[in-house]
Amino acid sequence: SVRGAGAALLMRMRLPAAEADFLRAIADDPSRLDAAANLALLYENTNRLAEARAVGAAALPFIDDGGRENDAAGVLIALSKVARRQKDGALARAWLDRIDTLDASGPHRISAAFERGKLADQAGDPAEAAASP
Repeated sequence: SVRGAGAALLMRMRLPAAEADFLRAIADDPSRLDAAANLALLYENTNRLAEARAVGAAALPFIDDGGRENDAAGVLIALSKVARRQKDGALARAWLDRIDTLDASGPHRISAAFERGKLADQAGDPAEAAASP
């Protein structure tokens, strides 16, 4: 979910300030899945894959708390992107499969389907890649 000062900074491409805001939010409340998802995506988008994976992994214990399905989906999508980029298709699919168990919004489900298409393309399955929305 995109909200808060860090998200606004991220949207304006003020990456160091956004990173600092997300880190502050997580330090204040480690269960802030919105901040973890946005920080993990910031790291993934800036090729800091180990940091993205670490942020996502630290958020995993809070995913099943309930009531924050969209934020949980954001964390899982970030972890899937990292796994895909590290050529671990099985792990990437496992993260996406967890999204299917959540009551996540349409946009998160579309992002997950798009990631599935990227995984299929990476695996050399153009028919499956084309079938993904």
